Amino acid sequence: MSDAREVGRTTGDGGLDRRSFLGVVPLAAAALAGLRQAGFPAARASSPGPLNAIGVQLYTVRQFMARDVEGALAEIAEIGFREVELWRLHGLTALEMRAVLDGLELEAVSSHDSLDVIRGEWSRRLDEAVQLGQTYLVCPSIPHDERTLDGYRRIADDFNVAGEAAHAMGMRLGYHNHDHEFAAIDGVVPYDLLLERCDPRFVDMPAAIFARAEQAGIRHAFVEHDRPNDPMESVRVGFN
Repeated sequence: MSDAREVGRTTGDGGLDRRSFLGVVPLAAAALAGLRQAGFPAARASSPGPLNAIGVQLYTVRQFMARDVEGALAEIAEIGFREVELWRLHGLTALEMRAVLDGLELEAVSSHDSLDVIRGEWSRRLDEAVQLGQTYLVCPSIPHDERTLDGYRRIADDFNVAGEAAHAMGMRLGYHNHDHEFAAIDGVVPYDLLLERCDPRFVDMPAAIFARAEQAGIRHAFVEHDRPNDPMESVRVGFN
């Protein structure tokens, strides 16, 4: 799984377009059906209502996870989190990780997966995601050397292929956008290019619009800090 790290716009008329999502969208019934058909228990349904399900991107506490996966996740659960977004499996199989999460009443609804994984190991990752009970897989960033117009076009095409494969298994591919996608290149805004080329049936385009959480139907949000001084305290404060 990815070790890559690295907000959107409204329509201006009170309506929402694809720029108005948070990086998380409502749980799809098709995802639950796909998990059942695959022979794995479906992910637990989140609490109703926007932002009732606050999760944590586990990259934030990567040092703790590297030392003691179950201990770190137990502390995450003690803080009050019920959802996590995976970064890697830390030597566990998907089913082993699922067992640990289930034992702590945590749900892995999403993961960060690098562009390299999307291009080269996607079938394996989709199988793992089904075993984990995920609904979303998210590309967290685009490599610096591919942040050209041609690069964004290639990536959008790759997203469409990967997104269609995820969709067929009851999941969604998303992209975790940043400020650099809004810096024009030769008069073209890369984020607009991604929106134009990505098929909305298969690729979600996240943005941070908490003020419109209810209107957007947001069901999942993830606390993340790339380099906190005190990771557990950071996620505790983030949760609160």
